[in-house]
Amino acid sequence: MRKFIAMLLFTTICCVVLSSCNSNNGDIGPWYGHWKLTEIRINGEVDPQYDGNIFWAFQNSVVQMTQIRSAADYESRWGSWSQNGDELTLDFSHHDNLSEIDPSTAWRYMPPAATHLEAGINKLHIDKLSGSNIRLSYNAPDGNVYTYYLKAWK
Repeated sequence: MRKFIAMLLFTTICCVVLSSCNSNNGDIGPWYGHWKLTEIRINGEVDPQYDGNIFWAFQNSVVQMTQIRSAADYESRWGSWSQNGDELTLDFSHHDNLSEIDPSTAWRYMPPAATHLEAGINKLHIDKLSGSNIRLSYNAPDGNVYTYYLKAWK
């Protein structure tokens, strides 16, 4: 009888753990997870300056962009995101107490320069959104149209 109760308890615990949500406050659909920014195009032409080394991660309402230069050299940037129909808003206007005290740390809340996105609010058009690929376009204030190609990264 003890073995049966122990097995029942173990099975119940496994079911609870395996069925719990891992996306922090609900399902955000195909956005959830890590994405590699494989290519940036400027007005339809491949951006020769982009090294293919930026990863985006979406969870809840937070977006993280990490630029990797080497195994030991990387920077993570933080913002928030929201979707309204076929529009993705990336908001890089946030700060924390440290960045108020020491403005030299404020870079953590700005997108990487290689993305051509602005510090502040960026409105991108969702051209394609699936579980494995995202294509976004951005009509930037500099007059250029940037297209971002992201691939799910496991």
